Amino acid sequence: MTRTPHRTSPARTFALLATALLVLSPLGAACAADEAPILVPSELAQRLASDAPPVVLDVRTDAEWNEGHIAGAIHVPVDEIEARMAEVPRDRDVVVHCAVGPRARRAEAALAGAGYDRLLHLEGGFRAWSAAGLPFEK
Repeated sequence: MTRTPHRTSPARTFALLATALLVLSPLGAACAADEAPILVPSELAQRLASDAPPVVLDVRTDAEWNEGHIAGAIHVPVDEIEARMAEVPRDRDVVVHCAVGPRARRAEAALAGAGYDRLLHLEGGFRAWSAAGLPFEK
């Protein structure tokens, strides 16, 4: 019997490697036990259409943001999160995302360390959102 080798998409490979690096890093070890609960893109879309939508926090770079972002999102690049925390509301659920996930986890750890307790994580980040065919703006 001839076996066809299993192929993983480059995006999936990148996501797996990035997640592994975060988990194995000191920051990943520190925040792994306290990670924000996960939302998949369809769940976020439902919540955004509700009467009490969450805040979406996009922590990608300016260039990534300009390529497309979830309508109504707040943009604070991960490297600026500590200096710009005042822009992130404390009285609402905050769904944090980057392109795939590791930068969002870094931002979540920083926010949690500052007392934010209503954090959620968009599984797969913006790539999963756009791959699901959900709307975004430029």
